[in-house]
Amino acid sequence: MENNTTSEKKSLSKAKKENKVSSFLLNHKVSVILVLVILGVFSWGTFKNYQLKRQFAKQQKELIDNYESKMDSLKVANYKLTSKVFSWAIRSEMLRNNNEQVDQFFLSFIKDPNVKKIQLINTDNAMVVLSTNKKEEGQKIDIQKIYQTDSLTVVREDDVLKIYNPIMGLNKKIGLLVIEVANQKSQKN
Repeated sequence: MENNTTSEKKSLSKAKKENKVSSFLLNHKVSVILVLVILGVFSWGTFKNYQLKRQFAKQQKELIDNYESKMDSLKVANYKLTSKVFSWAIRSEMLRNNNEQVDQFFLSFIKDPNVKKIQLINTDNAMVVLSTNKKEEGQKIDIQKIYQTDSLTVVREDDVLKIYNPIMGLNKKIGLLVIEVANQKSQKN
């Protein structure tokens, strides 16, 4: 019997609590609706803020990638033009058999912090005639497809941009100028 009375008391107290909650909600309808509206607006604002942040990060990455791509292409165009003009100076000194002046041009040009190495290769025997790295002078180079080209060629590698520029004599190719330039990405890291 005591169990029945205890369970009846519990059910009565539960009913009173539910009755109190429902009566509170009925008495404060406007307040409850306003709290629910505020919670809804807050959650909607948080969601929109998250979406805008994601969209902004995506647009920022696209802009940075686009900028880096354009700067890289400008850098390549600049080095192609510089290489072309530099090869004209090398050509005029080679035709005069003035290798000391060519070496001086190399030493002056290598002072650019992005230029890593310059080589002048004899295309008849594939030997390095002059180089900023003196250990390479006299070595044989094997890059057949580059020797066959008659125009300026740019090759991208991991951390180096190689510019191959043939030096033309009066009626044949007299040399190949190879300029190695540090890639933009390798300088940032």
